[in-house]
Amino acid sequence: MSVLRKLRRKAHRSEYPAVPLGAGDFIPFRKMSEVILDFAQPLLGPMDNGYDEHEIETLVFAALCWNLSFMSAEEQREGIEQIVNETCRSDVACRIGLGESANMLIRRKKSCFADDGRIVLDCKFIGGGDSQQFIVLSALTKD
Repeated sequence: MSVLRKLRRKAHRSEYPAVPLGAGDFIPFRKMSEVILDFAQPLLGPMDNGYDEHEIETLVFAALCWNLSFMSAEEQREGIEQIVNETCRSDVACRIGLGESANMLIRRKKSCFADDGRIVLDCKFIGGGDSQQFIVLSALTKD
């Protein structure tokens, strides 16, 4: 089964079902993968073709922070704490850095990407080398 088919099935089972667009439907958004790349740019720096392990981890982290930005302040704090606990364990420098990066990205979402009301349902990296692709499945929030 193709990656896109798996993502579509996952969206269909989610709280935010995908709705097929007609041929004449206008999509006023950029591709979500492009948006997440721009959103994560302060943590990425210049990129070559393809994605290395650090860039993949950073983009997944950015997608998590994107979704946290739609939650209440308390839920954001709890979400960041969970990410930090699972990622850093007892490494104090990692915990501080990751927490600061998460808060920076949440502020960035609210200030620079405030009009984009999509959430990330899933993201995948397919292919390898220079032909690797970053695919993001998203849906509009209910609000």
